[in-house]
Amino acid sequence: MKITVKLFSYFTKYLPPGSYKQAIDLTVEDGTTAGQALQNLNIPKDELLLALFNGVAHTVPDEWMTYELKENDVLAVLPKMNCGGKGGALRPVSST
Repeated sequence: MKITVKLFSYFTKYLPPGSYKQAIDLTVEDGTTAGQALQNLNIPKDELLLALFNGVAHTVPDEWMTYELKENDVLAVLPKMNCGGKGGALRPVSST
């Protein structure tokens, strides 16, 4: 079956040749999970932060890695990022 995987930030280095605009169309076996698809692209599990399945966000990798992909699914993945500050946490921008 065909799926699309979109990778953002430094994850784009894992895209194989033939990728276009941070995405690649893949053919995978029925029953393939999100985790298996990402493993096939050599994406480190410990660097995963967020996944969007067809535009719906999921924030707990241990839960969404077992999601069984369906024909024409779009899986978009964002890595953890160090944004500076204490512990690398994101900080709100002051409005003043």
